[in-house]
Formats: sequence, structure tokens, C-alpha cells
Amino acid sequence: MSACLLGEAVRYDGTDKHNTVVTEVLCQQFECVPVCPEMAIGLGSPRPAVRLVKTTRGIRALGRDDASIDVTNRLVEYSNQFAFDDLAGFVLKSRSPSCGVGSTPLFGSDLSEIALVNGLFAEAISCRDDEMPLIEDTDLEDEGLLNSFIKKVRTR
Repeated sequence: MSACLLGEAVRYDGTDKHNTVVTEVLCQQFECVPVCPEMAIGLGSPRPAVRLVKTTRGIRALGRDDASIDVTNRLVEYSNQFAFDDLAGFVLKSRSPSCGVGSTPLFGSDLSEIALVNGLFAEAISCRDDEMPLIEDTDLEDEGLLNSFIKKVRTR
């Protein structure tokens, strides 16, 4: 689980994004393991916000207000080394440069939004195991999507 959805104040602005479906439904049925890739690489909370930017060197996680901040390599390394062999699914924070599942804004060199993509952590999970159940917090309110996710997690 994205740690912010469990109520941990790990976001860039020092807040959480507590989600009652996570804590009152999913954590009652499954063991919920908190993860925040940005905290795990030592960014702290609060911290400068980052966003995904398409550059000549590929997609980079750069500071929103200070583009000289580049945490791409640390996030990719952490994501590629994250041990999820014993985990059966992920609930991730939408629009996050780390955790978004197809909802993270990608900005062009002129800083206009050009696409929606996976965050770096979500992309690494998908590349390592394309069968891993992933759902974003914004999809938890849809009973069909929630039930489908639960079923996939139970059958892994």
C-alpha cells in the first residue's frame, strides 16, 4: 500500500491521503505493508515536489520548482530492487510520480502536460510482473474494480 493511503504523513507537503476503503476494507482482509518510494530513498517529508518530465535522456523525476533536483536514478534503483515476492497486490496513490498507475502526468520540455503514464515505482512493478494486481486509490470507490482487485489478490 502506498503509505500515504494508510494515513502516514509521507507526502511531499507533509500530509497523508488516508483512504477509508484501504484501512476499513482492505486492511481488514489482508496484511497491509506500507511503502513510500520517495521516503525510502531519503527524501523526507515535507520535501520539494517532483514531476515526470520527458527529456532527451528519457523520462526523469525532476523537481517541480527546481529542475536541478533529479531523483530519477535513486527512484529507479529502489523500485528495481524492491522485494515484492511475498506480496499479492498493490494499492497505489494516483497521479504520483512514483506510484501512479497510468494517471501520472508526464510533462514535455516546455512543461506542458503531454500524456498520462505510470509512475516510476508502478512501472517497475509492471515490468517485473505484468500479472501483479495493481489498483489506484481513485478506483477503490468503484465496487466492480475493488471486487476484481480483491479477487485477483486472493488467487495469487
